[in-house]
Amino acid sequence: RRADDLTLRQRERLVNRFKEIGGVEAFLEGFNNINLAQMLAQHKALHTARIKEVSVIEALAKIGQLVKNKVDHLNGLQAVAATLVRWGDRHYRGEEPVRLWKAMHQQVTWLLLAIEENGALLKATVNHGNHPGKEPELTPARLAQFLQALRPVGGVPGFLAAFRGLDFSTAAQQARILHDACVRSPETTKRLAYLYRLLRNSSTHLRGLEHFLRNFAAPVLAEGSTAQDRLQVAERWQRLTAYLGQAAGKSPPGDETDENSPRTASGADQVLEVLLLGLRLTEASGLKACKQDWEQLCQEIKCEPGLPGLLARLRGKAGNSSRLARERRSAPSVAHALL
Repeated sequence: RRADDLTLRQRERLVNRFKEIGGVEAFLEGFNNINLAQMLAQHKALHTARIKEVSVIEALAKIGQLVKNKVDHLNGLQAVAATLVRWGDRHYRGEEPVRLWKAMHQQVTWLLLAIEENGALLKATVNHGNHPGKEPELTPARLAQFLQALRPVGGVPGFLAAFRGLDFSTAAQQARILHDACVRSPETTKRLAYLYRLLRNSSTHLRGLEHFLRNFAAPVLAEGSTAQDRLQVAERWQRLTAYLGQAAGKSPPGDETDENSPRTASGADQVLEVLLLGLRLTEASGLKACKQDWEQLCQEIKCEPGLPGLLARLRGKAGNSSRLARERRSAPSVAHALL
């Protein structure tokens, strides 16, 4: 027997393996013109990469065809794919693969379009300021993103015109603070700025207003308000403004005041005194006092020559009551003496 002859055992094993693909003839027809040694190396590479499904092999073959199966292209494509995978893992972790790659496709398409539209300016920055081993601060991709972001304000000229005379760092901090506070419209920003001007640009007054809003307006006026009662909220603010203005001795625009009405003070001190007086009257009146009682008290004060007249009348009634009480207590003693 020659050395290359198959043993009986080997022949049986070959026959059993050939049966998997339809016998010896099917094997010879299927593997005709195929380098079995090369196919074995391919199989080892797939086995090392743990690739078993035919659909995966077909998808990889299509990717290879895009770069004409050039190893250098494939190595570069691997580096790009690794960058995309890391980026997607940071920003789209947990997403479905279809949504993940769709989002990255949109990002890459937008970036390449921006680079193409601003190619002349980008080419000048490719090798400018690069240092070996250090990523440049300004790359074509970053510059493309910056130029794309400037489009709403008219590009670079519009940006320079809009921010002329402004400190970029301060403007960025202010914009971030407004954005985090959900202040998105220029109208709201204008109102906030006008409010600061009304306070004479004083940070002291601004802190005082903040204290007032936090401890009174927010829990009392703004608490529980909805979009349906906007008119009611506006009316409350108008009434509060009118009452505080009257307490300060200043009438709202359009209101006429009596020139002969006496005023002992005006301004913030007067407001504080009026509020304190209201608290004292409320505390002294008791829980049973109602709106009608307060209106009747105001009417009594108007009927008398002011508050001093009402106090004199009350003192007079109190004096008469004390005298009558003393007379009643002394009456039995006089009668007993007569007897």
